[in-house]
Amino acid sequence: MTQTPDAARPPGATEPVMRPAAGAAPGERELTSGAITAPATPTAVTGTETPSASEAAEVTTDSTFTIRETTPAAGEAAPGGEAASSNRRAPAPRKKRRKRLPQGWIPDQHGAWAMITIPALTGVVLAGFHWVHVPLLLFWWIGYFFFQAAMLWLKARRRPKYFPPVRAYGLTMIPFAAVLAVVRPYLAIWGFAFAPFIAIAVWCTVKRKERTYLNDSATVFAACLMMAVTFHANADHGDPGWVWLWLVLAVQFAYFWGTIPHIKALIRERERIEAARQSVLYHAVVAVVVTVLVVLGWFDRTLLGGWFLALLWWVLVARAYLLPLWQRKRGRIKPIVMGMAEVVFSLAMAAALLL
Repeated sequence: MTQTPDAARPPGATEPVMRPAAGAAPGERELTSGAITAPATPTAVTGTETPSASEAAEVTTDSTFTIRETTPAAGEAAPGGEAASSNRRAPAPRKKRRKRLPQGWIPDQHGAWAMITIPALTGVVLAGFHWVHVPLLLFWWIGYFFFQAAMLWLKARRRPKYFPPVRAYGLTMIPFAAVLAVVRPYLAIWGFAFAPFIAIAVWCTVKRKERTYLNDSATVFAACLMMAVTFHANADHGDPGWVWLWLVLAVQFAYFWGTIPHIKALIRERERIEAARQSVLYHAVVAVVVTVLVVLGWFDRTLLGGWFLALLWWVLVARAYLLPLWQRKRGRIKPIVMGMAEVVFSLAMAAALLL
């Protein structure tokens, strides 16, 4: 109960007193006040209910009120204490959020992982493994992380918070570059082949055109060109395997470039039926060309004499047609599902060319 201050107590009111209640149980007391004289017309009545006329009349007369206070006996629980505690819901435990690395450290394009890995490893398989491939591949993969972090830093107008991954990856590349400069200095000539594609990617990023076909094409070609670099690390200029390497590189480039219109038809241009049609047309043309080359015997050394490769391309044609149709009928497909599917197709393409 909130006690009324002396200044606010009406004139003539006596101080409330606590006394044992008649017939009360042990530990029970009552609070009895003296006469309280209220104004004839109450200025305000507060509460959740409006008093009736008779109740208002009682407020204007002398009254005595009693408040019973029960004190629990020794060994007894407070009334309602057990129920109150049981009715109270324990606060739900908060889920611990997984700490994520700041943006720029890990590229978020799932399909790109296959693109930067499979062509490079294909060159290793075709040339035969040499220990120099270890620093070369590490230099390539860390360089890709460095490039993506640098592009994000440029896109963010060189904000300082995006620079740490650029610095870290750049410094990490140095020892691997030093090893390659000592044991395979002639590989540096490939830098001139990569320079135009790097320039295109930088220009597209600065101009906010990183989603264009120009930028995507440059990225895909640079990734596939790494197949030639890893092959050159353990093969001479006159190695007869170069002819087969360029044919394999062309087929893998055709596949990875085909993912550009296919993914656009599923994400950014999913509302345009023309985008899906263009993707189907591209894959159908390549499938016809590959099938003709299989018939001519260009892929006799591959699995099933090249017919597995031809079949795979016709599966890609069906994929380009069915997935946009599925998305229009059943709902959107998650980007990570698209990326993982492309990883599977990338591995199948590598198997079709190497087995």
